[in-house]
Amino acid sequence: MKIIENCWEEINASECDYGAHLCSNSVAKIYVNNWLDVGSDLFDLFSRKNEEGFVGHCLLVFRGVREFDFVAHQYEQRNEGVLWGDRVVFRYEGQGSKDLKKYYLSGGLHGFSASVSIAIEAEQFSLHVLDKNEPGRES
Repeated sequence: MKIIENCWEEINASECDYGAHLCSNSVAKIYVNNWLDVGSDLFDLFSRKNEEGFVGHCLLVFRGVREFDFVAHQYEQRNEGVLWGDRVVFRYEGQGSKDLKKYYLSGGLHGFSASVSIAIEAEQFSLHVLDKNEPGRES
């Protein structure tokens, strides 16, 4: 695993394909399966790259989390358009208190027809790039 600290300005997490997320002890971790937009300095660190130049198989890690809101809004494609279903909301409140920054992410939920929006208020951010054969979990 490669860990890049304080690189939020070098990535764009507005159309990602998100997977699992965990929050515990003021730390939030979100798995990105695909569609993360990164700068050229980071691109070669990733094992998963698609034809459009987006990457995945990484964790977005936020430390010192005070607020974490993960909202998945389910939908169904119909002939006449999109039928929106229920929202699934996960909210976490932690102990972060100093030098808080706000982070906004959006995209989809891997394996489901859902639109995702995420708002986080935290002290620190780091990007954890998983190796090709590395599982998406830590031991």
